Amino acid sequence: MALEQVEAARPDLVILDFSLPKVDGWEVLRSLRTDTGARALPVLVITGVEVGRGDEIPTAGAKVPNGR
Repeated sequence: MALEQVEAARPDLVILDFSLPKVDGWEVLRSLRTDTGARALPVLVITGVEVGRGDEIPTAGAKVPNGR
């Protein structure tokens, strides 16, 4: 699983697509933010679909650059 690879490799940046086939992208982001080793790891989120779940941004540990 990708989370296990992040733990093993400790990359400088994670590029996360929210449109995943088997796992919710929000859940992946939450898992990264609760892992003490990956909490400060920058995550660039991209997706080809409308996210539309802005209420989850703070609870998932995400920051929006334009302050929204």
